[in-house]
Amino acid sequence: MNRRSLLHCCGSSIVILGGGCLDWFDDSVRICDIIAWTTYETRHEIQLRLSDAGERVYEENYEIGGSHQGGFEIEGSEIPVRNGHFTLQVKIDDYDWKEWFLPDYADESVSVELRFRGSPPSASLGYIPDC
Repeated sequence: MNRRSLLHCCGSSIVILGGGCLDWFDDSVRICDIIAWTTYETRHEIQLRLSDAGERVYEENYEIGGSHQGGFEIEGSEIPVRNGHFTLQVKIDDYDWKEWFLPDYADESVSVELRFRGSPPSASLGYIPDC
């Protein structure tokens, strides 16, 4: 076997064998639900956006604190059922947007938990994998 044939054979094998490996590194995630909770006694307005690879797939305004003590829940049926590269953005009152890239947090499916607390109001994110 000459050198050119050997290189051609090895190169083809790498492309064929490596093609199946690309799925191993897929960092998409499916969101089961988003649960938000707070202990605020005063009312705050929450803007929540969920984007998948730059496409906005969910956007809603909520109130927390005051008569909405405890928080809110966004069930999976309200969120598009698909795997994606999600970005979750949250804005409290007139403060700056805060965002999280969900593929950094899990491999397959997550239940997202947002916690609102502190002064000035702030949001933090947690998750439960494999919901």
